[in-house]
Amino acid sequence: MSWSLGTFGDLLWLNVDESRQFVAKLVSREIEEAVEYGRELSLISHDGLLRDAFWFPLLKPALDLASSDAERLEGLLDFVVFAYTEGVRGDSYAREVLQEEILDRIAETSYITTVKRVSPELFQIIEVSSGSRYRSLWAQYGISE
Repeated sequence: MSWSLGTFGDLLWLNVDESRQFVAKLVSREIEEAVEYGRELSLISHDGLLRDAFWFPLLKPALDLASSDAERLEGLLDFVVFAYTEGVRGDSYAREVLQEEILDRIAETSYITTVKRVSPELFQIIEVSSGSRYRSLWAQYGISE
């Protein structure tokens, strides 16, 4: 892409079509604020993109309605796997933000049971990257070692 939106902006724009409207809103807001305050443009933060263009408008609602649109949820979870395994390879900061904004949000809620069922590959990533912190919590959801 010749105009970069940063690691997660580019990953979302190129791989999750339905995120584009949310990425565009964040970009528009950044441009408007730069004009209003007479400052240079800044990249939208990794956490802002993951939270405001992926987690809240797309992934969380898909997890909440997992039984009604399993194919959509599977596609969004596949994106998380891709982002973690390929998209942020070699970028430890981006991987850390992905961990905090997406993987930990899944791991610390009952969403983990849905992820285990729908995307065993993502469940394994979460288990390896943060599972020891959540094992006692997961026991409440019937997930044992």
